[in-house]
Amino acid sequence: MLIINLYYWGMEQYIVQQVLAGKSLKDSQKGIALAGFAKLLCPLLINVPGLIAVHLYPSLTNTTEVFPLLIKDVLPPILTGLAACMLFGAAITTFNAGLNSSSTLFTLNLYKPFIERRKNIVLSESSLLRTGKLFQITISLFAMLFAPFIIFSQGGFYEYLQKISAIFSLPIFTIIFWGFFTKKMPPSAAKIGILFFISCYVLSQFVFKLNIHYLHCLALIFLLTSLLMLLMGKFFPMEKEYELRMENMVDIKPWKHRYFYNGFLVILMILVFALFSKVGIA
Repeated sequence: MLIINLYYWGMEQYIVQQVLAGKSLKDSQKGIALAGFAKLLCPLLINVPGLIAVHLYPSLTNTTEVFPLLIKDVLPPILTGLAACMLFGAAITTFNAGLNSSSTLFTLNLYKPFIERRKNIVLSESSLLRTGKLFQITISLFAMLFAPFIIFSQGGFYEYLQKISAIFSLPIFTIIFWGFFTKKMPPSAAKIGILFFISCYVLSQFVFKLNIHYLHCLALIFLLTSLLMLLMGKFFPMEKEYELRMENMVDIKPWKHRYFYNGFLVILMILVFALFSKVGIA
């Protein structure tokens, strides 16, 4: 779970994309601190209603029915529609962010280099925009066709979402993580590492029935992939070390209070954990 959270808060495309869109480094640091504070409210918004539902509906087998039932039985009628609007708005916002991020990755990192190199042309902005829109429509249609089958997931929607997203998120995390600490690891190590990670994880979760929790499985594959990449970096290093070049297109002066607020957020996180542990209300 630590690995998943490190990826989510440090490398998730549509979160990092919002941070990079800030008008300065200081504004981006303030924004991510505010997002971190909002994240600490999640146990109150998710776990507490779940604990209430366990006692209200002890015989409920389909966990996907918990939230709408709880809204219907607990909230007054005037707030039921508001809760539905908030939930729908949050879902649409997340879906749009995911669409924009995936479209950006596909258009600029795959489609544009491939077409320009193959046809020896420079694609216009309007052409890239049209391709991005077509990609978003295709992804949306696929999501709508696939969505009804989620009801058959055994561990609930959230666990299913984590399992599926880990196919791509954790290999990316592994590559970026070691990119912070190594300067001579070749690009082939990243390519082989991502293929190795995805293959091992898919086989362990969807082909072979291993008696290991998927989070433990992710941790083991992370270690194996890391070892493979480090060995490739040792025996097949790049001739020249990677050198970071900053373009500084915005003000990169950091927020002077960042350490105080980061420490405050860490303390709040420990208190939230203590609240839901045996020391607190568990």
